[in-house]
Amino acid sequence: MKITLPIIIAALGVTSLSPAQSPSPATSGSTSAAAADDKAIRPFRFTASKEALADMRRRIAATKWPDKETVNDATQGVQLATMQKLASYWGKDYDWRKCEAKLKALPQFITTIDGLDIHFIHVRSKHPNALPVIITHGWPGSIIEQLKIIDPLTNPTAHSGKESDAFDVVVPSMPGYGFSGKPTSTGWGAERIARAWVTLMKRLGYNKFLAQGGDWGALITDLMGVEAPPELIGIHTNMPGAVPPDIDKAAFVGAPAPSGLAADEKHAYDQLVFFYTKGLAYAQEMGNRPQTLYGIADSPIGLAAWILDHDASSYALIARVFDGKPEGLTRDDILDNITLFWLTNTGVSAARLYWELWETKGAFFSVKGVSIPVAVSAFPDELYQAPRSWAERAYPKLIHYNKLDKGGHFAAWEQPELLIKELRVAFKSLRSGETKSKHMKIVVLGGTGLIGSKVVNLLRADGHEVVAASPSQGINSITGEGLTEALTGAQVVVDVTNSPSFEDKAVLQFFETSTRNVLAAEAKTGVGHHVALSIVGSEQLPASGYLRAKVAQEKLIKASPIPYTIVRATQFFEFVGRIADEATSGQTVRLPSVLFQPILSDDLAANLARIAVAKPLNGTIELAGPDALPFDEVVRQYLVAHHDPRTVVKDEQARYFGTTLEKRSLIPGEKNTLLGSCHFADWLSRSAPQR
Repeated sequence: MKITLPIIIAALGVTSLSPAQSPSPATSGSTSAAAADDKAIRPFRFTASKEALADMRRRIAATKWPDKETVNDATQGVQLATMQKLASYWGKDYDWRKCEAKLKALPQFITTIDGLDIHFIHVRSKHPNALPVIITHGWPGSIIEQLKIIDPLTNPTAHSGKESDAFDVVVPSMPGYGFSGKPTSTGWGAERIARAWVTLMKRLGYNKFLAQGGDWGALITDLMGVEAPPELIGIHTNMPGAVPPDIDKAAFVGAPAPSGLAADEKHAYDQLVFFYTKGLAYAQEMGNRPQTLYGIADSPIGLAAWILDHDASSYALIARVFDGKPEGLTRDDILDNITLFWLTNTGVSAARLYWELWETKGAFFSVKGVSIPVAVSAFPDELYQAPRSWAERAYPKLIHYNKLDKGGHFAAWEQPELLIKELRVAFKSLRSGETKSKHMKIVVLGGTGLIGSKVVNLLRADGHEVVAASPSQGINSITGEGLTEALTGAQVVVDVTNSPSFEDKAVLQFFETSTRNVLAAEAKTGVGHHVALSIVGSEQLPASGYLRAKVAQEKLIKASPIPYTIVRATQFFEFVGRIADEATSGQTVRLPSVLFQPILSDDLAANLARIAVAKPLNGTIELAGPDALPFDEVVRQYLVAHHDPRTVVKDEQARYFGTTLEKRSLIPGEKNTLLGSCHFADWLSRSAPQR
């Protein structure tokens, strides 16, 4: 239930601001005793003065430039060429008024919490039962980071969503940032901000809500989860505090990786070592001597360079943007954020938040002890991409984990569509007010792989108890280790395992042994539905040892007394690159023009999850993408999109993994077929690297 408090109107008029001034009351560092107790929610608007904008351009033009770096990369810091391109556009063509208009179109407010003015955007959805969420930015960010996700979250039906996906969204400016007040004494650290956010949401009338964040927002959100007020029903983070203490300690000093790390853990460890040894300088300066940064208050270019030098991946993306290459951000996106810092003169006041953290010996990546439901989205170009194993240990009530294949530190800003999808899926199980009862136990064999992990996430989001089974989790379908224990009490088993070898004898032995062991364990434990992933066209291509093995697996399933559904799928979009590699000789890729109908792995996983909770078919269903295209043309489009110089030659005799194809070998039949929603061209436009 949402309770709407009356909004007490206090006329503020239009606020003008120059770099040397603070707006009143939005960035006032102190309040009167009366104001300190004031719980009023006051509307806010901001208009930068013409004089402030003219002064900013004058200072940009008057920049005294240093010599060019003595290296040909960014190892010495933000490069001169990038900054001069930024300065040229910022000083001559950039228009702050466009950003100002976007802000004015949103409901903005000020309220006083613990003696400090807090600015926030608050957009209520038109849809009933919208779930309230408070979303916190980081450094060197601001509310600008979240602007792209507000309307899709509050108005989902206009953005490929359903009414049931709706959120009420609150986006506050952290103390010392943007239009919020600047603390005039110490003590406004992440813990105090976390408590203030709870106060804010309760003041807005919400008796249940969620929290989300990245960077500082992730730390604050974690700390809200540690505090665990009864109104907070769950959190989502795209920069989780999940690094085990021994791992964090070793990475901080650049020690060799501890033994026994899985591949994804070793990758995360290497990312942490790089950040700690090569990327932490900005935080150390602000954590120790923030007041020394006078230059970022006096020079727009000094401020811009300081903001750009956050992390290597984000800087590389921004540099490409100013080289004219399309990315998830635009020049205006980047300069909107920097200009907000400049016009509010918050470069130094924002930096002091690091000093507060250093004083309390806090840490971003450490495990905090969050006890409420948590969702984690792990982006590849984050400071570290948290492995599932670390997330599961750090967050005992992990309700969602997804390892994405694109995106970096500023997820809401750079990849808004991906983050929106993550939030919709992650919080689906919490919309009833508490985690849904786990009405079905489902074991996903191969649950840590590409398809398996997606199926696990979807089923968990629907409130099911899901076991992500794999040898690394002590559940081995070949040896039988842990199978009976894992399947005890399960109603459904989804088998998406794959053979580690494609050699004819080995792959046949894998699928026959694994399937026999699984079916025997299912019979022993009373499993009522066996779902198996197979391949479209398997019986049409007997020359392929792998496909013969899949046919043998299907026969075992059909002969078993266990109710079943066999799901045959076409190849995944994500597999096209490997197909090209297998068909390559020199710089030539030879492929026939037979029809090819690949499917997005997300579409496949979504259908598998639905099939898993449906009644057994005791038959076969086929899944494919929406487009049947010539095989050679699909691979040609993929290589062009990836700027790959190889040439694709149409060759009707070319073999596909050792077998000759007929015209319809790789596409489904006309009966019992489901089609995915994502077109190959759309996926390519989103996933291929940009130049």
